[in-house]
Amino acid sequence: MLITAKNTNEILDFMDYAGIKYDHDRTEAWPVEHDSLKIALRPGKEYYNWYSKGTWGHLYDFVQEYNDSTFTPAKNRREAAKLIKQFRKERGVGKIRSFDVAKDRQFDPKELVKSPDATRLMKYLHGKRRLDSEILNNLIKTGKLTETVSKYNKDGKEYTFHNAAFLWRDHTDKLVGADIQGTNLNSNHQGKHDNIKLIQTGSKHDFGWNFKAGDKKNTDKLVVTEAPIDTISYYQLFRRDIGLVGQNVAYTSLSGASTKIEGVGAMTKDLVESNGNLLKELHFAVDNDKAGRQFIKKWTDAGLHDSEDLRVFVDIPKNGHKDWNEELVAGDHGKMQMTIDQFAKLQEKTQKVHT
Repeated sequence: MLITAKNTNEILDFMDYAGIKYDHDRTEAWPVEHDSLKIALRPGKEYYNWYSKGTWGHLYDFVQEYNDSTFTPAKNRREAAKLIKQFRKERGVGKIRSFDVAKDRQFDPKELVKSPDATRLMKYLHGKRRLDSEILNNLIKTGKLTETVSKYNKDGKEYTFHNAAFLWRDHTDKLVGADIQGTNLNSNHQGKHDNIKLIQTGSKHDFGWNFKAGDKKNTDKLVVTEAPIDTISYYQLFRRDIGLVGQNVAYTSLSGASTKIEGVGAMTKDLVESNGNLLKELHFAVDNDKAGRQFIKKWTDAGLHDSEDLRVFVDIPKNGHKDWNEELVAGDHGKMQMTIDQFAKLQEKTQKVHT
């Protein structure tokens, strides 16, 4: 695709200008640190949709709302206007930029610089997030989790980040992507959020982090969450519950799940069907928020129902928490479980009450 001043997407141009990293496929682009924010690669589409937040907007909104490890949002529309004016001046009218959507960026495991130990990883995931050290050590041993180091330059200063890398492996054990979660216990230099959180550049778009429990050769159940930490939290909370003990369960996280509906099919093929099994039970254990409800609604709109051949459940934190790690850290141990059909009826009833 050739993007010119006449046929361009200013949000992408601005991301180049601001040094915001992004990935793309043939139809859309997304920042690597917020892959639920989508920018369509079609003429005339001068806006973004941020599905996890349920918001959308144009360039002015993007400049005021977006933040990551490289970009601090403008405080107000006046400051945004100044920044955009400078951006347009430096970009120059008539500048032509080549954007080749035919070539997807490839994941390179060599870009993950491994730390000599997992000290900070354990302090963060076990100490702060309350994840079981035995589970974490097992994930490290099986090549699903490691500590990495990344460096970042801003305003002439170099910052070092220690991160937890949740390594995406397919059924052949090939490394196809990674979730990166910072392990700093305090706020970073921007004071905006305490850690880096992103998908490694080039990660397989319709895939996600995963592991299996029980008889791995006969996996026929799949639990889907929105982030690796929530996947572990859910497993830690309910692994001994009746219905999951000793059963053949695969766990996966689809970061930015509300925009990765195709990932459920891809993970089913890789984790279940690759061993000649059929999926018998599917659990949507997504966040208890608008984005999580939107994700499930896409499935109900597509006609997915609970049946004897495929049991489909929606699992929600029972004690008012947004996600499974909040449930774990609070010391609670509960989930409200219903079939996807019951969930759809409940949402329909709730919507009628509010209208």
